[in-house]
Amino acid sequence: IEDGPLGDTSFEMAGRRVPRDMLDSILEIDFLDRHLHIATRDDISILDIGAGYGRLAHRVMSAFPSLPKYWLNDVVAESSFVCEYYMKFRGLEGRCVLAPGTEIDRILQSAQIELAINTRSFSECPLSAVEWWPGKLAIQGVKYLMIVPNDGNHGGKLLRNNVGQHMLPVIERGGYRLSARESKYADPEVQKFALNPTYYWLFELEKR
Repeated sequence: IEDGPLGDTSFEMAGRRVPRDMLDSILEIDFLDRHLHIATRDDISILDIGAGYGRLAHRVMSAFPSLPKYWLNDVVAESSFVCEYYMKFRGLEGRCVLAPGTEIDRILQSAQIELAINTRSFSECPLSAVEWWPGKLAIQGVKYLMIVPNDGNHGGKLLRNNVGQHMLPVIERGGYRLSARESKYADPEVQKFALNPTYYWLFELEKR
């Protein structure tokens, strides 16, 4: 995982080893900062849906130590176990907190989450599971939802799950509207040939 101590796929770039997961996190953070200015915020709480081992949480909270709290949710017990260990390994326990599915309602009600993030796991879910989240987030006033889909055979240009079902209609029915969509890599040639190309989708809760 990540930068050497726990192992990961990495590449030699400008004389240093760069893990793939770190590169992904940097690009996602850059997208969020350009649109939501998280680098200058100290009041935005984040919920990571399908957080895996917590690689994005580690990079966000390390880059922006003034952010108050980062919640991590994953329905796979093994992922949550590894995530808890990894947060302790990175010294982020207390700032990065597991959010079990059984406690989501309580956390959403009390934590004042402003931004929810899903990187690739919605693509692995049935449409019914994806549909559950926007409605739940909207009820609790979560203002922004960022989704990173798997590239599939369309490079992430479409918001589809791995079996080809369109996720955009269920996101919109939940009360969110697209506010930004950008390719992972700014250069078109890099986007075409680089590792794991996709698009970043940012939704904003409609005012009611």
